[in-house]
Amino acid sequence: MIAVRYLESLKRQKYKIADLIERRETLRQKVASAGSINYSQVKVQTSHNNDALTSAVVKVSELTERIEQAQAQYFVLENEIICFLSSTFP
Repeated sequence: MIAVRYLESLKRQKYKIADLIERRETLRQKVASAGSINYSQVKVQTSHNNDALTSAVVKVSELTERIEQAQAQYFVLENEIICFLSSTFP
């Protein structure tokens, strides 16, 4: 029964990683498709607010960090399961 719980937690961690990667890729696509500003038609001096783009780039970086942490947790959990199963079922 403990082995089943271990394997279920490993499966949940794998889905979590996949979800984070999907969210990051969606955000990366949005950042990459952000249009540029055509300044040749601007008559008045204005300041452009790039906060949305900056925020998206920061979010991509944060998601990358969370993915790396989740992957590290996955490998630790996987090693625990391997050790448990090898000691339980020699």
